[in-house]
Amino acid sequence: MFVRFSYLLKAASERLSAMQILNIAIFMVFCIFSPVVSQAPSTEIEAKVDKIFKPWSKPNIPGAAVAIVQEGRPFLVKGYGCADLEHNTPITPKTPFNAASLAKQFTAFAVLMLDAQGKLSLDDDVRTYLPEFPDFGHKITVRHLLNHTSGLRDWGGLMLMSGNRMDDVFTSPAILKLIFKQQELNFEPGKEFAYSNAGYNVLAEIVARTCGQSFKKWTRVNIFILVGMERTAYKDDIRELIPGSAQSYIRSGDGNFLRALDNEAAPGPGSLFVSIEDMASWMSALQTETVGTPEIWAKMFERGKLADGRDLPYAAGFIVGNYKRLPIFHHSGRWAGYRSEMVYFPKQSFAVAVLTNNSSIDPTQLSRRIANICLEGQFPSTQPRSSPMVEVEDDVLDAYVGRYWLRGEQTVLIKRKDNHLFAQISGDLPIKVFPDSADTFAYHIIDAKIQFHRTGSEKAHKITYWRGALAIPAERLPDESWLPSAPKEFCGRYFSEELGTVLEVKMGEKGLYIPFIRRSDLPLIPIAKDKFAGQNSSAKFFFYRDGEGKVTELFFSMLDAWNVRFKRM
Repeated sequence: MFVRFSYLLKAASERLSAMQILNIAIFMVFCIFSPVVSQAPSTEIEAKVDKIFKPWSKPNIPGAAVAIVQEGRPFLVKGYGCADLEHNTPITPKTPFNAASLAKQFTAFAVLMLDAQGKLSLDDDVRTYLPEFPDFGHKITVRHLLNHTSGLRDWGGLMLMSGNRMDDVFTSPAILKLIFKQQELNFEPGKEFAYSNAGYNVLAEIVARTCGQSFKKWTRVNIFILVGMERTAYKDDIRELIPGSAQSYIRSGDGNFLRALDNEAAPGPGSLFVSIEDMASWMSALQTETVGTPEIWAKMFERGKLADGRDLPYAAGFIVGNYKRLPIFHHSGRWAGYRSEMVYFPKQSFAVAVLTNNSSIDPTQLSRRIANICLEGQFPSTQPRSSPMVEVEDDVLDAYVGRYWLRGEQTVLIKRKDNHLFAQISGDLPIKVFPDSADTFAYHIIDAKIQFHRTGSEKAHKITYWRGALAIPAERLPDESWLPSAPKEFCGRYFSEELGTVLEVKMGEKGLYIPFIRRSDLPLIPIAKDKFAGQNSSAKFFFYRDGEGKVTELFFSMLDAWNVRFKRM
């Protein structure tokens, strides 16, 4: 980063005021001369980090790159392993990786910059900037998109419902066209949380329309160059060459590496190529707040809220959490064989980023191991959990007992023993959960919670299973199992106007299934009356009957796209 100082000032001088240039200069000097705060000598820490990455520090194995930044100063920026197995290219600090969902924090920063400049407002209706955006009967705001509370169905599930494969090419125009054809939402905006890449595709388009230039170009000029991220850019053309970039790999069953196709060019939620050296520059900027304004950074880290005032585990491009009782902001990413993680400890002014082109590497785990080394002695002492302070009435506990449909064939069984609830996910042992509030129970052995939803004194009609920032709704099922007595009544062809797709339900030797031309057929497993799960998938199907009991519609749900309507033809 240091050799880019003169370049940065030269590029900035063409469009910034003298005061802004001075701020950048101060930031760069700070990065060069700021003392490192650590609990051990730098050589000792580097040796420990090297040991962590030793399994991938070989010329014939896809590897990783790591950056450690403390108090605004890059402390360690290093690459390990191979970027391109065909050409034996090593990973260096300058090697660009696809950072996948780490891109969301830069998209959020772009939106908040325009908000600060008065060019848009977070509480504006999306249709103010995109007139062709569907009218769902509810106002969707820019803030809803940032916080994943818009209710937009995500495009991954919609693409699969349409018969596509996940190794097809995905571009912004195709994704936006699909989003703009939707007629219904997962939920009313602001009422629930569901992680949605589609929302960030829409945000990128809002930035482009507002600024009158491509999202790629605007972010390059107004964010990446200012921060000193010379080798960073969004990829908006699948044919584009990224010089020196790491190729992505997965392991085959025989242990060999195979290339994993990077088939996405859809800036906003992903499609960002960045080197670990540039990630160090970004982490320096967020620690010092020299680029942007304090108000922008405050909004970046401000927890989103639901309409009822509940706090969310998501801010603007960052997940809000804790690690060993220290507050953190973090995010991970995965696409093709790329994996990424960035974690920021604000009170310690400490951040780690890990980028990898090897799908078998878990950068989240590695980043936490590095934090353990660098922050040794700074974690609060572990104390046994005190007894739950929240007491839940017996009738309320009884209202929660039951079976809930999580995804695909997976269900959650809630049992009661004395005054305690136990949650049992299909195939697992029952685990005790503890009340955080009257309607939310937490696991103590994993970062997961179960939130119960009910009306008045009725039984809970659904739960939300929270795993970090992943929220999965699960509806109540009848206690008894069910098998269709006349399975052929479900057979037929069903059409979705929103997807422009026909699904056919057929009867085979082993039961009902949906044939696909471009991928494997999907067997349907009975879950409850008129409800089926897609075998070995997250797919859920509900067949709707008219007043005469005839099946007239099929509602298809996946993890990120719910209740897409298919009418019987």
